Amino acid sequence: MILISVPHGSSVVPKSLKKRLNQKANLREIAEPGIEKIVKWPGSKIIAAGFHQCFSNVNRFRNNIDLRTGEIYAPQMGVFPELDFRGEPIYRPRSHLSELEKEELLSKHFDPFYRKLEKEISTGKYSFLIDAHAMNSSFSNYAGSGKDPVKRPDIGIGNNGGKNADPHADGGELTMHPGAVCAIAQSIRSIGYSCGINSPFRGGAIIQTFASRIPCLQLEINKNLYMTADDGEIIPASIKKLNEVLSEVFMEATIANLLAFGI
Repeated sequence: MILISVPHGSSVVPKSLKKRLNQKANLREIAEPGIEKIVKWPGSKIIAAGFHQCFSNVNRFRNNIDLRTGEIYAPQMGVFPELDFRGEPIYRPRSHLSELEKEELLSKHFDPFYRKLEKEISTGKYSFLIDAHAMNSSFSNYAGSGKDPVKRPDIGIGNNGGKNADPHADGGELTMHPGAVCAIAQSIRSIGYSCGINSPFRGGAIIQTFASRIPCLQLEINKNLYMTADDGEIIPASIKKLNEVLSEVFMEATIANLLAFGI
Protein backbone atom coordinates (compact mmCIF):
# COMPACT_ATOMS: atom_id res chain seq x y z
CA MET A 1 0.00 0.00 0.00
CA ILE A 2 0.99 3.62 -0.56
CA LEU A 3 0.46 6.38 1.99
CA ILE A 4 -0.21 9.76 0.37
CA SER A 5 -0.07 13.16 2.01
CA VAL A 6 -1.81 16.14 0.38
CA PRO A 7 -0.68 19.18 2.38
CA HIS A 8 -1.75 22.01 0.05
CA GLY A 9 -4.92 20.81 -1.67
CA SER A 10 -7.39 22.84 0.39
CA SER A 11 -8.60 26.35 -0.46
CA VAL A 12 -10.47 26.78 2.84
CA VAL A 13 -9.73 29.99 4.77
CA PRO A 14 -10.55 30.17 8.50
CA LYS A 15 -13.68 32.29 8.89
CA SER A 16 -12.12 34.36 11.64
CA LEU A 17 -9.39 35.60 9.28
CA LYS A 18 -11.30 36.39 6.09
CA LYS A 19 -11.86 40.08 6.89
CA ARG A 20 -8.17 40.54 7.72
CA LEU A 21 -6.91 39.46 4.32
CA ASN A 22 -5.65 41.76 1.60
CA GLN A 23 -8.13 41.38 -1.25
CA LYS A 24 -5.33 41.89 -3.78
CA ALA A 25 -3.48 38.79 -2.56
CA ASN A 26 -3.91 35.83 -4.88
CA LEU A 27 -4.50 32.90 -2.54
CA ARG A 28 -5.91 30.77 -5.35
CA GLU A 29 -2.57 30.84 -7.15
CA ILE A 30 -0.94 29.52 -3.99
CA ALA A 31 -3.49 26.73 -3.50
CA GLU A 32 -3.18 23.32 -5.18
CA PRO A 33 -6.76 22.26 -6.02
CA GLY A 34 -7.51 18.90 -7.58
CA ILE A 35 -4.48 17.02 -6.29
CA GLU A 36 -6.46 14.81 -3.94
CA LYS A 37 -8.58 13.59 -6.87
CA ILE A 38 -5.52 12.89 -9.00
CA VAL A 39 -3.86 10.70 -6.35
CA LYS A 40 -6.97 8.85 -5.24
CA TRP A 41 -5.64 5.46 -6.28
CA PRO A 42 -6.78 1.94 -5.39
CA GLY A 43 -5.02 0.59 -2.33
CA SER A 44 -3.77 3.98 -1.19
CA LYS A 45 -4.53 6.04 1.92
CA ILE A 46 -4.71 9.84 1.72
CA ILE A 47 -4.02 12.21 4.60
CA ALA A 48 -5.03 15.74 3.55
CA ALA A 49 -4.71 19.09 5.29
CA GLY A 50 -8.04 20.79 5.85
CA PHE A 51 -7.07 24.45 5.40
CA HIS A 52 -5.28 26.60 2.84
CA GLN A 53 -1.52 26.40 3.30
CA CYS A 54 -1.24 30.11 4.23
CA PHE A 55 -2.84 29.31 7.58
CA SER A 56 -0.21 26.76 8.60
CA ASN A 57 1.87 25.24 5.87
CA VAL A 58 2.34 21.66 7.00
CA ASN A 59 5.17 21.08 4.53
CA ARG A 60 7.40 23.36 6.56
CA PHE A 61 9.13 22.66 9.85
CA ARG A 62 7.07 23.81 12.80
CA ASN A 63 9.75 26.19 14.09
CA ASN A 64 9.74 27.98 10.69
CA ILE A 65 13.41 27.17 10.12
CA ASP A 66 14.59 25.45 6.95
CA LEU A 67 16.52 22.33 7.97
CA ARG A 68 18.81 22.60 4.93
CA THR A 69 19.98 26.15 5.60
CA GLY A 70 19.34 26.58 9.30
CA GLU A 71 17.65 29.88 8.46
CA ILE A 72 14.10 31.20 8.73
CA TYR A 73 12.04 30.58 5.60
CA ALA A 74 11.56 33.47 3.16
CA PRO A 75 8.40 35.58 3.81
CA GLN A 76 6.43 33.93 0.99
CA MET A 77 7.53 30.40 1.90
CA GLY A 78 7.13 30.06 5.66
CA VAL A 79 4.75 28.20 7.94
CA PHE A 80 2.59 31.33 7.86
CA PRO A 81 3.39 33.13 4.57
CA GLU A 82 3.29 36.92 4.64
CA LEU A 83 3.39 37.44 0.86
CA ASP A 84 1.72 35.75 -2.09
CA PHE A 85 3.77 34.41 -5.00
CA ARG A 86 3.91 37.85 -6.64
CA GLY A 87 4.99 39.74 -3.54
CA GLU A 88 1.56 41.08 -2.53
CA PRO A 89 0.95 41.15 1.26
CA ILE A 90 -1.52 38.46 2.33
CA TYR A 91 -2.84 40.47 5.27
CA ARG A 92 -4.19 43.98 5.49
CA PRO A 93 -2.05 46.49 7.43
CA ARG A 94 -1.92 45.77 11.17
CA SER A 95 -3.88 42.54 10.62
CA HIS A 96 -1.07 40.00 10.79
CA LEU A 97 -1.36 36.91 12.95
CA SER A 98 -0.15 37.24 16.51
CA GLU A 99 2.19 34.63 17.95
CA LEU A 100 -0.70 33.32 20.04
CA GLU A 101 -2.91 32.97 16.95
CA LYS A 102 -0.15 31.15 15.13
CA GLU A 103 0.24 28.68 17.97
CA GLU A 104 -3.51 28.09 18.04
CA LEU A 105 -3.54 27.35 14.31
CA LEU A 106 -0.55 25.04 14.67
CA SER A 107 -2.26 23.14 17.47
CA LYS A 108 -5.54 22.92 15.59
CA HIS A 109 -4.31 22.07 12.08
CA PHE A 110 -0.55 21.47 11.84
CA ASP A 111 -0.04 19.06 14.71
CA PRO A 112 -3.06 16.80 13.97
CA PHE A 113 -1.88 16.42 10.36
CA TYR A 114 1.47 15.06 11.53
CA ARG A 115 -0.17 12.86 14.14
CA LYS A 116 -2.32 11.26 11.44
CA LEU A 117 0.72 10.53 9.28
CA GLU A 118 2.60 9.18 12.29
CA LYS A 119 -0.28 6.88 13.18
CA GLU A 120 -0.49 5.43 9.69
CA ILE A 121 3.25 4.98 9.30
CA SER A 122 3.37 3.19 12.66
CA THR A 123 1.13 0.45 11.28
CA GLY A 124 3.95 -0.74 9.06
CA LYS A 125 1.57 -1.59 6.20
CA TYR A 126 2.78 1.00 3.69
CA SER A 127 5.57 0.50 1.15
CA PHE A 128 6.32 4.19 0.81
CA LEU A 129 4.98 7.70 1.32
CA ILE A 130 4.18 10.11 -1.51
CA ASP A 131 3.83 13.77 -0.63
CA ALA A 132 1.63 15.06 -3.47
CA HIS A 133 1.56 18.62 -4.79
CA ALA A 134 0.63 20.82 -7.73
CA MET A 135 3.22 23.29 -8.97
CA ASN A 136 2.66 26.52 -10.84
CA SER A 137 3.74 26.52 -14.44
CA SER A 138 6.76 28.82 -14.25
CA PHE A 139 9.43 30.00 -11.84
CA SER A 140 8.37 33.62 -12.37
CA ASN A 141 5.37 33.11 -10.09
CA TYR A 142 7.64 33.23 -7.05
CA ALA A 143 8.25 36.67 -5.59
CA GLY A 144 11.82 37.89 -5.85
CA SER A 145 12.93 35.17 -8.26
CA GLY A 146 14.43 37.75 -10.61
CA LYS A 147 14.03 35.34 -13.50
CA ASP A 148 12.16 35.35 -16.77
CA PRO A 149 9.41 32.73 -17.05
CA VAL A 150 10.96 29.27 -17.20
CA LYS A 151 8.81 26.33 -18.22
CA ARG A 152 8.68 23.67 -15.54
CA PRO A 153 8.49 19.95 -16.32
CA ASP A 154 5.13 18.18 -16.45
CA ILE A 155 6.02 16.17 -13.37
CA GLY A 156 8.64 16.65 -10.70
CA ILE A 157 9.78 14.04 -8.18
CA GLY A 158 12.10 14.67 -5.27
CA ASN A 159 14.07 12.64 -2.75
CA ASN A 160 16.01 15.57 -1.21
CA GLY A 161 18.95 14.81 -3.47
CA GLY A 162 20.58 16.01 -6.67
CA LYS A 163 19.53 15.92 -10.32
CA ASN A 164 20.21 12.20 -10.63
CA ALA A 165 18.55 11.40 -7.27
CA ASP A 166 22.04 11.06 -5.79
CA PRO A 167 23.14 12.86 -2.60
CA HIS A 168 23.07 16.64 -2.79
CA ALA A 169 26.15 18.73 -2.05
CA ASP A 170 24.53 19.99 1.16
CA GLY A 171 24.58 16.46 2.58
CA GLY A 172 20.82 16.23 3.14
CA GLU A 173 19.46 12.75 3.85
CA LEU A 174 18.02 10.99 0.81
CA THR A 175 14.40 10.08 1.36
CA MET A 176 14.24 7.29 -1.26
CA HIS A 177 16.85 5.12 -2.97
CA PRO A 178 18.25 6.83 -6.11
CA GLY A 179 17.60 3.75 -8.24
CA ALA A 180 13.95 3.67 -7.23
CA VAL A 181 13.54 7.38 -7.98
CA CYS A 182 15.12 7.01 -11.43
CA ALA A 183 12.86 4.02 -12.15
CA ILE A 184 9.80 6.12 -11.31
CA ALA A 185 11.06 8.96 -13.50
CA GLN A 186 11.58 6.56 -16.40
CA SER A 187 8.04 5.20 -16.01
CA ILE A 188 6.62 8.72 -16.07
CA ARG A 189 8.63 9.63 -19.16
CA SER A 190 7.56 6.43 -20.90
CA ILE A 191 3.93 7.61 -20.88
CA GLY A 192 4.82 10.91 -22.51
CA TYR A 193 5.43 13.36 -19.67
CA SER A 194 8.60 15.30 -18.98
CA CYS A 195 9.90 14.54 -15.49
CA GLY A 196 12.41 16.44 -13.39
CA ILE A 197 14.31 14.76 -10.57
CA ASN A 198 14.75 17.08 -7.60
CA SER A 199 13.88 19.87 -9.99
CA PRO A 200 12.29 22.30 -9.43
CA PHE A 201 11.71 20.96 -5.88
CA ARG A 202 13.73 18.52 -3.79
CA GLY A 203 11.05 17.97 -1.16
CA GLY A 204 9.88 19.71 1.98
CA ALA A 205 9.47 19.02 5.66
CA ILE A 206 7.10 16.07 5.28
CA ILE A 207 9.46 13.74 3.44
CA GLN A 208 12.46 14.96 5.43
CA THR A 209 10.62 14.26 8.69
CA PHE A 210 9.59 10.70 7.90
CA ALA A 211 12.49 9.49 5.71
CA SER A 212 14.06 7.55 8.57
CA ARG A 213 10.80 5.65 9.04
CA ILE A 214 9.60 4.98 5.49
CA PRO A 215 10.85 5.66 1.94
CA CYS A 216 9.41 9.03 0.87
CA LEU A 217 8.99 10.87 -2.41
CA GLN A 218 7.67 14.37 -3.14
CA LEU A 219 5.49 14.43 -6.25
CA GLU A 220 4.80 17.67 -8.14
CA ILE A 221 2.22 17.87 -10.94
CA ASN A 222 2.28 20.92 -13.19
CA LYS A 223 -0.98 22.85 -13.04
CA ASN A 224 -0.91 23.34 -16.81
CA LEU A 225 -1.72 19.62 -17.15
CA TYR A 226 -5.15 19.99 -15.56
CA MET A 227 -6.03 23.66 -14.95
CA THR A 228 -6.85 26.58 -17.24
CA ALA A 229 -4.22 28.70 -15.42
CA ASP A 230 -2.23 28.66 -12.17
CA ASP A 231 -5.16 30.43 -10.51
CA GLY A 232 -7.77 29.12 -12.94
CA GLU A 233 -10.31 26.34 -13.09
CA ILE A 234 -9.87 22.58 -12.92
CA ILE A 235 -10.42 20.60 -16.13
CA PRO A 236 -12.25 17.41 -15.01
CA ALA A 237 -11.24 15.33 -18.03
CA SER A 238 -7.58 16.12 -17.40
CA ILE A 239 -7.93 15.19 -13.72
CA LYS A 240 -9.38 11.84 -14.77
CA LYS A 241 -6.56 11.17 -17.22
CA LEU A 242 -3.83 12.01 -14.71
CA ASN A 243 -5.50 9.84 -12.10
CA GLU A 244 -5.50 6.87 -14.45
CA VAL A 245 -1.99 7.16 -15.87
CA LEU A 246 -0.27 8.02 -12.59
CA SER A 247 -2.15 5.24 -10.83
CA GLU A 248 -0.56 2.85 -13.28
CA VAL A 249 2.88 4.35 -12.71
CA PHE A 250 2.77 4.22 -8.93
CA MET A 251 0.51 1.24 -8.31
CA GLU A 252 1.70 -1.11 -11.02
CA ALA A 253 4.52 -0.12 -13.38
CA THR A 254 7.12 0.74 -10.73
CA ILE A 255 6.29 -1.67 -7.93
CA ALA A 256 8.72 -4.31 -9.19
CA ASN A 257 11.45 -1.69 -9.48
CA LEU A 258 10.81 -0.40 -5.98
CA LEU A 259 10.88 -3.88 -4.52
CA ALA A 260 14.19 -4.48 -6.26
CA PHE A 261 15.66 -1.70 -4.14
CA GLY A 262 14.32 -3.13 -0.89
CA ILE A 263 11.35 -0.78 -0.61
